[in-house]
Amino acid sequence: MSTVLAWARRAGVESYGLHLGVSEARGRGLFATEALPVGTRLVAVPPELLYTDERAKAALGDELVGHIEESLRRLGGDEEEHLYEAWMVLAAVTLLHQRQLEDDLAPFWEGFPRESEAPLTWSEDDLALLDYPKASEAVRSTTQWLRTIFLELWGTLKQHLGNDASWGMFLHAYCVVQSRALNLEGTFVLAPLVDMFNYVPGATNADFQAGENGKLEVWSTAPIAPDEEVLLDYGGRRSNDDLLLHYGFVSPDNPYDTVSLPLPQCALALEGESALRELLSFAGPELAFTVARTGVDLRVKRCLRVALMGLERGKEALDKHLAAGSSLLQALAFSFMAEPQDSAIELLVIQELRHACSVGLQAWGYKAQQIAERGEAAGSLMSLFYKEKQGVLQELQGFLNALEDAQRAGEPAAIS
Repeated sequence: MSTVLAWARRAGVESYGLHLGVSEARGRGLFATEALPVGTRLVAVPPELLYTDERAKAALGDELVGHIEESLRRLGGDEEEHLYEAWMVLAAVTLLHQRQLEDDLAPFWEGFPRESEAPLTWSEDDLALLDYPKASEAVRSTTQWLRTIFLELWGTLKQHLGNDASWGMFLHAYCVVQSRALNLEGTFVLAPLVDMFNYVPGATNADFQAGENGKLEVWSTAPIAPDEEVLLDYGGRRSNDDLLLHYGFVSPDNPYDTVSLPLPQCALALEGESALRELLSFAGPELAFTVARTGVDLRVKRCLRVALMGLERGKEALDKHLAAGSSLLQALAFSFMAEPQDSAIELLVIQELRHACSVGLQAWGYKAQQIAERGEAAGSLMSLFYKEKQGVLQELQGFLNALEDAQRAGEPAAIS
């Protein structure tokens, strides 16, 4: 990595106040050499060193690029999704093709890892162990799409890449590229040096943006102490599901992490009532709901309140709003805003959610133990993934316990 860093600086990447280092939690990264105040420009990558869609097309040639784009068009998808997928596939093929290209980014490509631990590269046995539909189904769907693309392109890839045109190598290349891609104002890019920054949800101190003359720039967004790691904002509030799927790692104590749980049994009674079935539309065919460390989806609480107050009473409470032409969801919102919440019902809602957390903790604790015993790279990552999900539920359970105590004491309390 130090070789790539030296090459980037010689090639024209400007950097200030940074050195390459290693943290116990995240491995290699970039650290401050001195105190860096807010608003310090840390990195500037000139446009000629950015790997873009145009650069990929110029490097790979019209025939190969045309075949890739035609295959993606045949597979369909909306325009934005198509652009993202096309760019990722082009970049992955470039990574495989690097030794045959006369490309001044060759040292950058050479610095990429040869393998990835991202779930897209896991075996079916590993995915079966993951046993978390929200994540495992996303992995299977993406892998199936990539295999379809690969089979469409195999003949052309074989012609251009020879023995490098294997499914395994293509998949690893795609994962490596995906974990380093940046969305720069709607354009996907790979940027030397910038790909060395690590990310910690809720603790970032730097961000990237388009700078003058087409440069990609990284600026500090918080004061950074000497020898403190510089952590880049990857964009958005990323849960561990997202980080695992797209980047191949899990962030401990992620404040943005969420957990998917089966709907409590009492809420499923709404399925049998045509007037109330719309309330379950958010849960999808798997009839699941999402929780965070100190909150639950408002739609889940509405379902539980109606189910626990009794279906007849619930329908009666909504009638006046439905009669006025409101949709069911609007009527629910109006009803709960207009009428005092029944403290007994609120207590039951809290207890149902606590029970759902307890069931999830018990099931996942057993699964985490099974996974940890394997001792493999994928197993280690899955074990951490489950440990973090348990942490979310434990924190939520503590939050619900405090709400229940407040409710029993007659204090105003509501689930956020």
